[in-house]
Amino acid sequence: MYRTKTMAVRRVAVATTLGLGLVGGIAGIAAADGSASSHDSTVTTPAINKVGGTVLGYVAGTSISVLTKGATAPTSYALSATTTISGLATGVTAPAVGDNVDLVLSSTTPVTVTSITIDAPRTAPLMKIEGTVIAYVAGTSISVQTKDSATPTLYVLNAATTITGLATGVTAPAVSDNVDLMLSTTTPVVVLSIKDEGVTETKPVAPIAETSTVIEGTVTAFVAGTSISVMAKDATTATTYTLDASTTITGLATGVTAPAVGDNVDLMLSSTTPVVVLSIKDEANQNCDGHGDGNHFGDHRDGANQGFGGGQSDEDNAQHGDWSNRGSGSSVGSFSNGGFNAGGSDHGSSRH
Repeated sequence: MYRTKTMAVRRVAVATTLGLGLVGGIAGIAAADGSASSHDSTVTTPAINKVGGTVLGYVAGTSISVLTKGATAPTSYALSATTTISGLATGVTAPAVGDNVDLVLSSTTPVTVTSITIDAPRTAPLMKIEGTVIAYVAGTSISVQTKDSATPTLYVLNAATTITGLATGVTAPAVSDNVDLMLSTTTPVVVLSIKDEGVTETKPVAPIAETSTVIEGTVTAFVAGTSISVMAKDATTATTYTLDASTTITGLATGVTAPAVGDNVDLMLSSTTPVVVLSIKDEANQNCDGHGDGNHFGDHRDGANQGFGGGQSDEDNAQHGDWSNRGSGSSVGSFSNGGFNAGGSDHGSSRH
C-alpha cells in the first residue's frame, strides 16, 4: 500500500517535471522565434551615400571632381563602366565644369560613383576676355593683351571656334585688332568665339599736324632721297634730318625738282623712331612769284631800258630819240636823200 502510493507520487513528479521541461522548451522555442521575428522587422537597406556639389573636373569613365558646399578644395570620385549620367542638356554627353550635380556612391570598397544627376547643366557663365591681338595662328591659338596687362595671354582655338566682325574679304583677326573672346567652361579651356571689333571700332587716326613735329628753317644742304639740313630760326648750327622713299616735296617752282640752299622750308617729321621727314614744303617759290622773280625781272628790264630804250617813259624815249637824231642827223641826212634827216629835223625843231 505504501509502495503503491510512493510509486504514484514518483510518476506524478516525473510527469510534472517532463511537463515543465516541455513547456520550458516550447517557451524557449517561442522566445527564439519571437526574437528572430523581432530582428527581421528591424533590418533596413543601408542608407544611400549621396554627395552634392559643383563640378570642377571631369574625365569620362575615370573620375569626377566636385566641390561641396562649405569645402575649400574639391574631392575626386572614381567612376566605373556602370556609372550612369542623367539630366544632361540636349547634345551634351558629359557634365561640364560649373554644373551642379548629385552623386550616388556605392557601398562597396573601393567606393565608386554609381550615378550622376545634373541639376542645372551649364549654370556657370562663360568667361569673356577683352583685349588687343598680339598674335594669331589660324585654328591653333590667339594671343591677347588685356587692358592694364603687361604681357599677352595665349588662348587655344579649336575647329569649332567661330569668328565674327571681320571686314569683307578678311579671314582672320589682325594684330592690333580689338577682340572679345568667349572661353569655354570645360577643361582644357578653349576659345568658343572671337568677335573682332577692329573694323567697326577703329579709332580715327589723328592728323599728322597733331602727332608730328614741324620744323621751319632755311636749307643749308640737300641730298635727294637721303637728307636735308636746315638752319632753324635763332639756331647757330644746322640740323640734318633723314629722308626716305615716301618723303614728299611741295611748293617747288615749275621745273625745279628739289629745295635749293637758302630756301625757306617747313619740314613735317614723323612721330616714329627713327625720325624721318614725312614732307617738305618749300616756300621759296611763293616768295619768288611775289618778290624775287618780279624784282629780278624788273631790274633786268630797267637795265635793258636804260641800255636800249625799251620800257622807259615816253619822255625818256623822246629825249633818247632826240639825242640819237641829233647825234646822227647830219650824217644820216647826207646819205638818205633827206628822208630820215627830215624826220630828225622835225623832231629837233619840236624840241628847240
